[in-house]
Amino acid sequence: SSLTPELEEHTLRKLRDVMTSEKPYLDPACSLPGLAARLGVSTHHLSQVLNDRLTQNFFEFLAEHRIAEAQRLLVDPALSHLKLEEIGERVGYASKSAFNGAFKKRTGQT
Repeated sequence: SSLTPELEEHTLRKLRDVMTSEKPYLDPACSLPGLAARLGVSTHHLSQVLNDRLTQNFFEFLAEHRIAEAQRLLVDPALSHLKLEEIGERVGYASKSAFNGAFKKRTGQT
C-alpha cells in the first residue's frame, strides 16, 4: 500500500473531524465513496484506514456513529415524544428494521 503511517494518521484525524463537525452519517445516502471524496482521499485508502486503524469496515463504522447518535437522542428529554422509528430516521436509517437490527447488534438491546 502507498499509505504511510503519517498519511493514515492524517486521514484518520480528518475523518474524526468530519464525523464530529458535519455528521455525514445522518444522511441515509452516506457512502464510502462520498465520504472519501469529502476527505480528499481514495475510496481504497479510506477503507484501508478504517480496516487497519479502527479494525472496522465502513458499515460497522457508520453503524457505530449512527447508534451512538441514537443513544444520545433517546436520553434527551426534549425528544421523548419521538417514536423509535423517527429516531432511526434522524440518525440515517431508511427503515425501522435496519435501525432495530443495527441497534440490537451494537447495544445488545431492542
